[in-house]
Amino acid sequence: METTTEPKLLPGLERLAELARDKGASDVELLDARWQARSVEVRRGEAADVQVMNGAVLRGRVYVDGDKSATFSTKDPSAARDVITKAMARAHKGKTDTSQSPSEAFPISERGIGLDDRRYDVLSDRDRTQVALESYRGCKGDRVICHRTDYTDVRTFRAFYSTRGISTSSSDTRYDVRIQASLNDQSLSTEFQAAGRAFASIGALPYGLDLAERLKSLSAASVPLPPTEDAAIVLEPHVLASLLTRLAPAFCADAVLGGRSFLSKLKGTELGSYRVHLIDDATLHGALLTRAFDDRGVAPMPVPLIQTGQLGGLLHTPETARAEDARPTGHEMDGNLSPSNLILRRGNRSRTQMLGEVPLALQFDRLDGELNLKSGMLELYGPAFILESGKRRGLVQRAVLRGHILDLLKGVKELASNQQRTLNVDCSTAVITGFPIVEN
Repeated sequence: METTTEPKLLPGLERLAELARDKGASDVELLDARWQARSVEVRRGEAADVQVMNGAVLRGRVYVDGDKSATFSTKDPSAARDVITKAMARAHKGKTDTSQSPSEAFPISERGIGLDDRRYDVLSDRDRTQVALESYRGCKGDRVICHRTDYTDVRTFRAFYSTRGISTSSSDTRYDVRIQASLNDQSLSTEFQAAGRAFASIGALPYGLDLAERLKSLSAASVPLPPTEDAAIVLEPHVLASLLTRLAPAFCADAVLGGRSFLSKLKGTELGSYRVHLIDDATLHGALLTRAFDDRGVAPMPVPLIQTGQLGGLLHTPETARAEDARPTGHEMDGNLSPSNLILRRGNRSRTQMLGEVPLALQFDRLDGELNLKSGMLELYGPAFILESGKRRGLVQRAVLRGHILDLLKGVKELASNQQRTLNVDCSTAVITGFPIVEN
């Protein structure tokens, strides 16, 4: 299957919808996605041949008798007729559920969202290999070993058809680079990932060099954790991004309504400091999780999850939207409700100005561990640099944050102006006070 030119998917979906209607379906939703991926890996300084992989998925729902439905999914589009016939049989035997029905049609923009890289068709395997090799070669230095670098690009074509009047398609590209490295004595290892919609976004930056420098800084001798009663927490953009990525699924309406999110039992609407303003925006131009429509054919809309520290909104499927008298938000992907691009509103001062006024702080390099979305409790840990008025004075190999996520968010004292993008999250450096730091 060749996907460098757009396949004509919509006519096939229309014929499948007619088949389902002939078998008694009152409504039909159909999504057809086809993709081609090219990848290359570098190990021990040598690049393997570029590998080509193809994939497809047909996913949808059939509705019968007005209030019964069944979902289906197959990776073999040629089996579509048989899969739909079996789904129709399941729907007829299913239980009545008045909340189940296709989404109404919303205007869908297929242009201006910056998803399809014009350069993709002229990329050569040499271009791909060169990116992987440069990332590998850049990740070197005293005591640093690069174990492997992986490069992947994917071009995807998606088409959606619904008997509620939706017929649309889109195409997109995605590029990923992963680097695995460690100190030569294996005492410390780490991984870095970069991704973007355009080849230029991952093809010209010194990721390997940055990772090597980060590893070398973490090889410093460890010092004891200082008295932390008055110590602030500093989360750099890549660290804060990882935390926000873990937090965002708590704002999915199905988790909230099903009691799987700490927001289900929240008393009041205060979620954090008034400085915290977090938006989920799947319409952001050229961003990693931007899309023209979701699996249900819904055009996405920006959702303010937290507004100046208060609960803003939730991410909705068509079903949860009906239950809450809301609009579906366009966040149902791969069969699940999931967040998209996250933007945390930045502050006004530079990072240097902000940290220069913090007498003592711990700057985390990363945060491993767990955030329990049902309870809101977290136990996160990682190496942290001791900062005195913004200057590094030592390294604590393992500092631990233990408590409730709301207490951490309420402790946000200031956000810097150094907004950076890490995968699907845009955020800046944060200073947090009043949250306990322990060492164990």
